[in-house]
Amino acid sequence: MPLPRYKVRCHSISYKTMEDIVVKMVNNLQSGKIKAAQFREVLNALWEAIVLDTTPRSKFQNMASEKIEYLSTLEDFQNADAIAAEANLLVRALNNSISNLRSGWSDWNSSVQDYFDPVSWAYIVAPLSASGGGGKDAKILATNEDPCMVENIPDSNYMGAPICSTGFYLTDPTDAARMKALRVYKQYWPHSLIFNPVAAPLKVNAPAMEQGMSDLRHYILFSSSNAWELQSIPYVRNERYPTIFVYYLDDEGSAPHWQRV
Repeated sequence: MPLPRYKVRCHSISYKTMEDIVVKMVNNLQSGKIKAAQFREVLNALWEAIVLDTTPRSKFQNMASEKIEYLSTLEDFQNADAIAAEANLLVRALNNSISNLRSGWSDWNSSVQDYFDPVSWAYIVAPLSASGGGGKDAKILATNEDPCMVENIPDSNYMGAPICSTGFYLTDPTDAARMKALRVYKQYWPHSLIFNPVAAPLKVNAPAMEQGMSDLRHYILFSSSNAWELQSIPYVRNERYPTIFVYYLDDEGSAPHWQRV
């Protein structure tokens, strides 16, 4: 079905991310740096993050699962061309999984590049009490629907869980499911930024200034779901800014909680 003008099919997890992980894992398995169990664990986590809980499984989803199992049971790595062909088929199958695709705006999609493309998000500033000031309510200063806003979060409890600190909060359950699945990859490469979204500060932050807040800038995430035009606000993509954490809602354990990516 054709998409409306300026809309494109967008990957939550990019093709390059899939390719990089598959190539790294195949090379590490071939060189003996990891065992078959580790290979299977990481690539099954990637498969889970892309496929989610869709049923019935598509042809490509089943193909990807089969290729992961096949590559993990290889004992002879002499035929490099054949192994590369199988790895390419795996990447192709993952890339064609419809559960990892959605429609979005072409300009934002291009700007996301190869980073994680979140479905929905909110930029939340922790209450002043967290840094020695007064007040107990956190504030939402931007979302994928509105890049310039101020909304109080009573008692700093957001979506049924206390907020952690100032940062970006992924608000779509599919993003949370992907982040949970990909924790396996982070166990082996904890400093990898491959799944981090792209953040940027704005030049203006008038609503926050009116509220007497100390940080005079909003922060936004790049997402194909952003509801405003890319060039409609004066963001500064390459400006240096403090580290901003990204959180997703984790429902495992006794109570839902925000987990840092």
